[in-house]
Amino acid sequence: MSEVQDLAERWLGALHALDIPAAVELLADDAVLEMPFAPPSLPDRFEGKAAIRAFLSGSQYFSKLEFHDVEVHVTSDPELVVVEFRSTGTFEATGLGYANRYALILRARGGRIVLYREYFNPLALVGAVDS
Repeated sequence: MSEVQDLAERWLGALHALDIPAAVELLADDAVLEMPFAPPSLPDRFEGKAAIRAFLSGSQYFSKLEFHDVEVHVTSDPELVVVEFRSTGTFEATGLGYANRYALILRARGGRIVLYREYFNPLALVGAVDS
């Protein structure tokens, strides 16, 4: 398993466990988190470990979140993987169910994540972040 594959699996494991400190430890100080399809009420880009930590710590929308059908695709670039997965969970505020599909682009250098770009269906979040 490559370093970037290992980081991708550890990142998803930390998020699955809702362990934000463990996820943040995997980031480079100048990491970038992008969500090109984020709902209008959320920023679509966070720059730096501190900004990502603040976003993840303040965005605990779920009381339960599980990942399924995780596939990590190796690329010809040794610093880059593409990850596909599904999630199911429960919204903290409403108790309603949540389900989504994701495609991630994850780039790592020096044993840390430098880019995390997440594509997902923003309509699945309506009511949780737009209320």
